[in-house]
Amino acid sequence: MHSENLSRLTENSPVTSGVVPPTRDLGELLAQWAAEDATDDPEELARRDAEWDELKANLNANRAAIGERLLFP
Repeated sequence: MHSENLSRLTENSPVTSGVVPPTRDLGELLAQWAAEDATDDPEELARRDAEWDELKANLNANRAAIGERLLFP
């Protein structure tokens, strides 16, 4: 009954039209994404590391600006 209600709500909505409800657990989905993104290319790994370092620095800068403790000391 729940999936029927969900289908009725999503099929006619301009926001959710075509959205398919999940049919497996989140762990499986995350594992699939990790497998799809797996690489041993040194340039790609360096790019990802730099992107992560930039995100951490920006999050810390924002928290410092509002007087909160840093997330990434």
